[in-house]
Amino acid sequence: MSIDITITQKGLLKKPLPLTVILGERLQYGALEGERLKPGELGEGAFIAYLPEAIGRGFQIFWQEGEKAKVELRSLTPTTREELRAFYDCVDRICTYWKCELEVEGEKMALRDFQAGFENQADFTLRALRSMSGEILEGKHENLTLHCAMFPLTLGRGEAERFAPAEDLDGFRDFLHEKQSMDVYYAAPMFYRDGEGVLGLFVLREGVRSVAPKAPRVPLGVQDPNTGKALQVDRWEIVLGDADMEQVGRVPYDTFLARLPAARVSRFDGGSILLEGLTLEELRKIAE
Repeated sequence: MSIDITITQKGLLKKPLPLTVILGERLQYGALEGERLKPGELGEGAFIAYLPEAIGRGFQIFWQEGEKAKVELRSLTPTTREELRAFYDCVDRICTYWKCELEVEGEKMALRDFQAGFENQADFTLRALRSMSGEILEGKHENLTLHCAMFPLTLGRGEAERFAPAEDLDGFRDFLHEKQSMDVYYAAPMFYRDGEGVLGLFVLREGVRSVAPKAPRVPLGVQDPNTGKALQVDRWEIVLGDADMEQVGRVPYDTFLARLPAARVSRFDGGSILLEGLTLEELRKIAE
């Protein structure tokens, strides 16, 4: 679920939309590289804006330097109240700077009417969070993965029990910020095709505190270039490297999970584990 906004500049004398107007005083930005954000970089035609003091799901802005025609924004649901407010404020800044037409979900809308709907949208996002959590508790889903500003986070039963009865979005805000502000490496897979099919490959370096999946998955939207359909992986492996990323070993991903020293592993969220920095000796033992 999302809120999709299109703002189109009108008039003969069009002026470019500066990045400073979009960001205001509080927002920062980054470009997605796969599922991970590279803060401080602009993507080709789109970037993610987020609040550094309350890192949430981020919202996507389709814009490029010198843009005079239109800008599009997308906020995901559920999100935090703080991020939703930042999204509404961003729309307000752009509409105030440009003489423009505002469309919300494809329907033309006056800026004042859009702003008047903030509280209703905040209530809706809380209901969406409760509903999502309820479906997990009812067994309709084992977990649900949310695209977030820095990297995806997964709601499992523990998170669902926390958010299903929530009276506000504060706990959700704290969960999203706590996880994404941690100094960790988020392990995202790379994909290769060889004589045995499609390989999903992770990389883990000595001494690096990392977040890794309990069960590998293909990120949403990744397609097989040969078929145009969702990519199907035939096997998952992980490369283990020393501090200089010289390869120590390479093992099937399930073997890696089975051989991890229990003292170095803890729960991160509903779909991932937190690995404390593994020593070179521990990596070599896993690779045996």
